[in-house]
Amino acid sequence: IYSWNDADPSDASSPDYHMSNRGSIGVTFVETSQVVEDMNGAKTLLILQDNVEIPAKDTTYWCSGVRLPVEFQRKEQHMIRFAPVIHEPSKEFVHHVVLYNCPVKLKEDLDKLTREELKGVDCSMNRDKVLSKCRGGANMAAWAVGGGPYSYPSGVSYSIGGPSESGYLVIEMHYDNPNKVSGATDSSGLNISYITTGRKYNAGTLAVGHSVTPNMIVPPGVSKFTIFGTCDSSCTSKHIPCEGLNVFANLLHTHLAGVALTLKVIRDGKALDPPLDQELNYDFNFQETRSITPTTIYPGDSLLLECVYQTNTTNNVLVGGLATSDEMCVAFLNYYPRLDFSSCLSYPTDLTTFKFLKGLTHEKQQEIKRLSNMYPGDAKSQVNNFVWDNQSLHSLEVAYKEKYNVYCGPNLQEALCGSGAGVSAAAMRLCVIVASITTVLLWNI
Repeated sequence: IYSWNDADPSDASSPDYHMSNRGSIGVTFVETSQVVEDMNGAKTLLILQDNVEIPAKDTTYWCSGVRLPVEFQRKEQHMIRFAPVIHEPSKEFVHHVVLYNCPVKLKEDLDKLTREELKGVDCSMNRDKVLSKCRGGANMAAWAVGGGPYSYPSGVSYSIGGPSESGYLVIEMHYDNPNKVSGATDSSGLNISYITTGRKYNAGTLAVGHSVTPNMIVPPGVSKFTIFGTCDSSCTSKHIPCEGLNVFANLLHTHLAGVALTLKVIRDGKALDPPLDQELNYDFNFQETRSITPTTIYPGDSLLLECVYQTNTTNNVLVGGLATSDEMCVAFLNYYPRLDFSSCLSYPTDLTTFKFLKGLTHEKQQEIKRLSNMYPGDAKSQVNNFVWDNQSLHSLEVAYKEKYNVYCGPNLQEALCGSGAGVSAAAMRLCVIVASITTVLLWNI
């Protein structure tokens, strides 16, 4: 916490009152590995939104295209640092910034875009647009609310461009506008520091945790509820080479109800100690990519992300989704050497639903039947009107410990959004499918 007065104190023993000049900010006092910046010879590439008008709706994912300068198209350049550039008048709306490398298969369509079209689209509503499809490429850099700059450690950089690449990037902005304010504009983005000769290791980014789907359920009125996301041994055996994958930094991410996250490496059936990363006092307003103790992940290892939520103050069920009012459980690992491996996220199976229903009392099973009939096809109303007792909470937690399906591959956006389902109509269709499965199972209990 901090405070100040604009005037010098008249008496050293009793400084003048600070009035409204006060505030608080998250600070990391100790990191396990300190990065010493070496900016010698570095150039900068500023990637900003072009005075985008923020839509007057709760949640917007805005994707703008960036045609790389000629030097990037002719020869690879190498990022060694990225820093947020947040437009002060629109600061309250900016939730996160993610930079993607557009896949080379999209180059022909990208070349056809006009300067005006490159200014962007609402990619949460226009998933068929080429700029939205760029999110299927590698996640190059990510910033979330409260974070600061990140510098790669000595010997590590991130290659950008080159003649074999598309020559385009997409910068994705998550605008959070719960009051549906109209007329606000934004020019935020990232400042990239780069060098012309790459360092010894070329970095990549890997998302692990729970896929963002509406059947990730966090019940209301609880002081502690845990969701698990896993990247299992079958996935690491398929994608990680024998010499391993070297992790050096991480960004932990939930939304407003998250209070603690722990990322573990499971080897030969046992969790390595200490955890790969852990935050037991998670602050949504202080999210940053942090250096962690360098650790090698080998084929056959598993990664387990535990996300703890607190919902004492809400009467509504929270589900997985893209809006700030929804929830997530994801970690973004920075590693080397770069692989064609950007996502490894899990999601519940039908067995999870069945296990939950089986653990309920007969009265609670009948309550779900009644709600299914009262709100046919409306999964959100069904779960929000269900009265959660201790046994129901326990049954759900037990069910979430069942074996999950795992998405394992290069396409981060597909993994995060459940095979293309967003949180709009497509997401709710998935939610309705889950509700339909639930109803069928209930009538057979």
